[in-house]
This record gives sequence, structure tokens and C-alpha cells, in this order.
Amino acid sequence: MATKKKLSNNKYSISWMDHAFGTYRRFVFNGNLEEASTKVKKLQTIQDAYKNRVPVERDERQDISLDKLMNLFFSEGISNIEIERGHKFSENTIIGYRQSVKRLINTYGPDQIISKMDINTFKDRNRHLEKTSINRDLNVLSRICNWGKKNDHLSKSPVIVHYKIEHKEIKYLEEDDIRIIQAVASKEEYRLFRFFLISGFRRAEISAFTIDRVKRTLTVTGKGNKVRTVYITKECLDILSQWDEGIPPYDYDQIKYVLKKLSDKAEIGFSTHTLRRTCGSLMLSSGCSIDQVADHLGHSDTKITRRHYAKLMESKREEAVELFEKRLNYLISSPVSTNSLQS
Repeated sequence: MATKKKLSNNKYSISWMDHAFGTYRRFVFNGNLEEASTKVKKLQTIQDAYKNRVPVERDERQDISLDKLMNLFFSEGISNIEIERGHKFSENTIIGYRQSVKRLINTYGPDQIISKMDINTFKDRNRHLEKTSINRDLNVLSRICNWGKKNDHLSKSPVIVHYKIEHKEIKYLEEDDIRIIQAVASKEEYRLFRFFLISGFRRAEISAFTIDRVKRTLTVTGKGNKVRTVYITKECLDILSQWDEGIPPYDYDQIKYVLKKLSDKAEIGFSTHTLRRTCGSLMLSSGCSIDQVADHLGHSDTKITRRHYAKLMESKREEAVELFEKRLNYLISSPVSTNSLQS
């Protein structure tokens, strides 16, 4: 039986049994009591019809367009999911969702019927993107479709097959690479390059930080709304001072464009994520602990950091044994003091 439960003013939790899929569904409905009651009555009619095998009108959910479902998701879905989870999406997550949706609509057009989408079309027309980027867009589509089905906006999702990605060896820039890139960079390219190299920021974090000039720290909101404090160098603080209000004058896509231009100029392939990994490798090479690197980069677990820098950690262990051996040899070869013998 379809039921409703009041959550707050003009907000109801509606539950019903979708016999078409054999699934019990629940969603948050935004509207007044009369509208909620009408919705429940309609769902009850559909529920009874499927249960009793009574012919019903064509299910309009099958014909929903890409643009319509996306608009519903951003107007209703995000707030619904936030209520269910008990916390808000980060601004960066919403920006990422919007960028993925924009690429989907640019590929298929706003009137594309979702149930008839061919995912290979998206892959073919976006071959210039990395497979990880395509998979990220497909993940967004999958999540929105799942929300649409759960909340009675969509009855059938397209078949979504992701690329299989082999985990490549973590790549970071060597010191010679850094020198070459810096030598060919313009002033502004240099600033942006050094900022990401020092801060270890993700590209999406560029719009979500505050500066404490006295403590020389940046407080940034990263993945999963996790807030971390990043200690920065005097150089990084000087770079921020050269930008209005300490904010880099670039949005998410512009950063990629500027650094890609610099990458082509230097003939060395790198991205903001390469600079993030390089930041970690330089910190480890400088004697920072694995915990300090994990905190700086915002890794949720030091296991992630260890996995990313496994080879570098191995070489550091070899260096540590060499230093240990030198110390032991010094203890063997150095003379024993007279005072220690007398005691």
C-alpha cells in the first residue's frame, strides 16, 4: 500500500511497492498535503494495476528525457539525498556532477530518451578524454538514473558499461622535469604550477579554501566534505598574495587549459594530479613522515599514501639501512672513552 509520512512543512516521505520491478521504494516528495495525497493515490493505482495484472496506460517514466531527469535531479534529487544521508554534498561534488551532465547533454542532446541511450555513442564521441574521465561521467549518469528509478521518475536505465582501467604505476615529475617546465613557463603559468606543486591540491579544491596568513596555513574542504589544514611555504603565500583576495583567477576547466598549454610547451606530460603526486614524493624525499604526507594531501588512510609511493618508500628504507650501517660501523671503529672504562 502506498503511504505518506510528513517530514516537515511541504515535505513528505512516500513509500510504495513497485510490482513492475518487485522493489519497495521510498522517496522524499516536495509539495503540500493535497499534492502529496494525489501522488500517493496515483502510485496506489499503479501498484494495484500491476499486482492484479490490470492493463494500465503506458508508463510515462519510460519516456523521460535526459534534460528533464537532470533538471529533476538538481532541483529535487540533491536535497532528497542530503536528507537521507544526513549531510550536504560538497560544492566541488555538485560542480563535478554539473560538468558531467553538461558533457552528456552535449553528446546526446537534451531530448534524448534515457531508456534508449547507447553508451557506446558517448564513448565514441568523447575519445579525446581519458578513460577515467569517461568512467566518472558514466558514474554520474548511473547515480542519477538510480535516483530517478528510486523516486518514480524513471522505470528503465540504459545499460552502462564502464571502461576497465588497469592501475598504472603512480607517475610523478623528476627534478629535471620540474626545472625544464619552470624554465619555459610564463609568469602566470609559473605561479599556478608552483601553487599546485607546493599545496598538493586537487584541481576541484581550488575554490574551497581559506587562508591564515599568520599561521601560514590553508584550510581546504576536500573529498567527502573532509576539512584539512595544509601548511604552506612562504613562496606559496607570496603567490597567493599576487592574486586578488588570495584566490587563483581560474575556474576548474581554465586550470586544466593553462597547465595543458604549459605541458605542451615543455613537451612533458603532466596534470594537476601529477603535481599532487610530485608534491608527496618531494615531501618524502625531504624526510617527511608518511603520516605528514597523508595529512598534507588529505588521504583518508595512510595505506593509500603507502600504495601510491611504494617504490619511493622502498628506496627510503634502503637509505635508512645504509645510514644505520654507517652508525654501527662508527660505533665499532670509534675508540672507547677512558671515562666509560673507569666507570
